[in-house]
Amino acid sequence: IAIKRLIENLDDYITYNDKADSTEKTEVSIKQLVTAIDSYYRDDLERINCNFVIDDKTSDVGVVINKSDMLRVFGNIISNSMKHKSDNPPEILIELSQTNYEIHIKVSDNGEGVQPDQYRKIFEPLYTTDASRSKSVSGLGLSICKDIIEAHSGRIYATKSTFETGLAICIILPRADRR
Repeated sequence: IAIKRLIENLDDYITYNDKADSTEKTEVSIKQLVTAIDSYYRDDLERINCNFVIDDKTSDVGVVINKSDMLRVFGNIISNSMKHKSDNPPEILIELSQTNYEIHIKVSDNGEGVQPDQYRKIFEPLYTTDASRSKSVSGLGLSICKDIIEAHSGRIYATKSTFETGLAICIILPRADRR
């Protein structure tokens, strides 16, 4: 099963890189994106007793995105959070804010986290912090996220979580009205 998942992830990675520049993008309000993220992931996370909070401090501004690709980004990040959860009840906090030119999104968890010297490496294809690979980790999820975000003229990076433990993945996207 782990080999099959790795092959599927590798196929997704290659496929996405082949079409990254040609993905259909439309203007979507941040409020619509937040609603979609909430409706796609809340039930599953609550079913496993994850405290899932979205703190949206943006006004009703838009971003030009491929919505399904962007939902894939959040799915990969949330999936990683669940694979690397700690012994504490899982928590995921998505914080959204804006500047005059950008939308900032920070997805924090209270999981195992990674060392600061690995923050850049975790976005490299096939890189994993799980040396034993016992958790069926392919090392492609965050690399796919990076490709998707960069295809949307954005940036993605890792930093310390808002929680005491864990990791935060930060995404910066240009506002539609400032492109």
